[in-house]
Amino acid sequence: MDRVAFGVKRRRAEPFSDGVGRLGLESGGYRAVWALSLLAALACSESDRAAPDEPVVLPMVDAGGDAAPSAVTFGARGSEGIELDVAEGSTPVAVPADLGSVTQLAVGLWHACALTRAGSVRCWGYDAAGETSAPDTLGVVSRLSASEGRSCAIDERGMVQCWGQGGDVPAAFGRVAQVVTNAAVSCAVDDAGRAGCWRQRRPLTLPEGMGTVQQLAAGGAHVCAVHDDGALSCWMTGGNAKTDFGQDRVPDDLGAVMQVAAGGYHTCALRRDGGVRCWGRSDFGQATVPAALEPVVQVSAGGFHTCARTANGALTCWGGRGPDRRTPVPELSAPASDVQAGYLHTCALLEDGQVACWGDYEFGSTALPAELDHVRGVGSGDRHVCVLDGAGRVSCFGAHALAQLAVPRWLGRSVHIEAGAAHTCAIDEDQAVVCWGHDLDGQSTPPEDLGAVSRVSAGARHSCAVTIAGDVRCWGDDSDGQLDAPPSAGPWRDVSAGTFLTCAVQQSGGAVCWGDDADPLSTTVPASLSDVRQLETGVAHACAIDGTDRLVCWGYDTHTQASVPLELGNVAQLSSQSFHTCAIDVAGALSCWGRNDAGQASVPPELGPVVHVSAGRYQTCALDAFEHLRCWGGSAPPRSH
Repeated sequence: MDRVAFGVKRRRAEPFSDGVGRLGLESGGYRAVWALSLLAALACSESDRAAPDEPVVLPMVDAGGDAAPSAVTFGARGSEGIELDVAEGSTPVAVPADLGSVTQLAVGLWHACALTRAGSVRCWGYDAAGETSAPDTLGVVSRLSASEGRSCAIDERGMVQCWGQGGDVPAAFGRVAQVVTNAAVSCAVDDAGRAGCWRQRRPLTLPEGMGTVQQLAAGGAHVCAVHDDGALSCWMTGGNAKTDFGQDRVPDDLGAVMQVAAGGYHTCALRRDGGVRCWGRSDFGQATVPAALEPVVQVSAGGFHTCARTANGALTCWGGRGPDRRTPVPELSAPASDVQAGYLHTCALLEDGQVACWGDYEFGSTALPAELDHVRGVGSGDRHVCVLDGAGRVSCFGAHALAQLAVPRWLGRSVHIEAGAAHTCAIDEDQAVVCWGHDLDGQSTPPEDLGAVSRVSAGARHSCAVTIAGDVRCWGDDSDGQLDAPPSAGPWRDVSAGTFLTCAVQQSGGAVCWGDDADPLSTTVPASLSDVRQLETGVAHACAIDGTDRLVCWGYDTHTQASVPLELGNVAQLSSQSFHTCAIDVAGALSCWGRNDAGQASVPPELGPVVHVSAGRYQTCALDAFEHLRCWGGSAPPRSH
């Protein structure tokens, strides 16, 4: 078979401890390549995950009767008040009550999708990038996959369609048998077992000598492939010494394999004799297979736990974040025909066509702590908020699954804070940068030689600062080239780290953007923009206030986040971290526009003049002149489509 050489970018992953005595949580079991196998019609090759061996066809289960009841619904865990860590256990997770009979499940980092018996797709859970919003044009679907921020489906014609973050599919891909995806990569396999992978419509490189692949799976920083003869090969796709737990080192005595599952930083293989073997990271017991485990027909690896299914539909799970490292399975109404382990939750498809999910989606809240007052600064992330009081103390509230609330105890008086997607950075009184929270890509680990800074910005997976010498230094994810500022464009006086791009303001008042794979739509600053006073970047758009107090936005406008309202007057301050934008006019009136599924762009009508606004992904917070904080949005229940 001819092979096509693709080029892939690496995403780093990093485990961490929250620094306040809690067990370390790595963010990202699924910040990886959930792979399978596929081919481009015009000539393609290897991929990322195909169908398991003959005895186990990847969960394409024909279950339930024509009049099967609706899905099992336990009821979601409440999200009122300050949400802290909750150990994963048998805590029920809501499933749409009208789901109906289901034939296949796909579980992502924080969401799940189901293929109904009628061939329609229903998704629910955390909708970070539209991954639960299945397109109306999808049609009848035969296969599903889900991962962090993205979902994909194969329709009855064998065509792939993805939605959510980076959901574009190359036009060259023809008839597909299976598809898998993660936040960075999508892969598929055709009926002949030829595979291919892509990212943002660009094909990716696979290791030499792959040959025909039966199945591929990807974890936090590695990918594994099951070959025709049952041999298993694994390789690292990125990361660093902190993410190397030996998850890519296949045991010499493993034997023939019929399925592989890649979790956060561990790997599990189902041997042809029904035995399970796991290796890699196991500080939560995720790679420690129970000694009494009987032969199984399926294994699924999550972020911190692993589950297996026997031929008679019994489930066993091990590992997990609880104090006893257990992941209990609730009592199910019928045997399981499929099990899918997510980041902190698990879903099972039952033989009667119902779906049961349990664990923790870890949603945040905009409920303010009662003692909060005299706020001088605020930073709003995806699902957490951090505030700076008049004494320079920082406190945070909201979701804590990724240690977002773990303000370092040694942090002294701070003068400024910025919240990213799931991490926060502060400038202390010595002009040093301190960051905490999600550190999968190193976004919470400033360079040791950074020195004193005048500005800091926390993005989705990278952070940037302006040094007192006027240099821009960035750290974290560089998969789109968002770390390296143009070498001759400085000196700088401000910087804004988004998701796929970074923008900065020159000391001369000009603006420059880089990253987003050099996409001109988001990185090309309008020629008319000059004398920039403030600049903010979102996922793939940016906005700036010029010297005449005029607001200018450019880049991707998927949720109208870059469409400045015509009635907006002169602007004093703006904020835009993700898919909505907020601006305060010179009279203190606040306007927000763009994505509004959680009410984040719906300014409370009773809100008076404000002096500062911080727009997170699912909530917005504003400060008035009396140092009172008001937040809205964010606490809406998980969406169901």
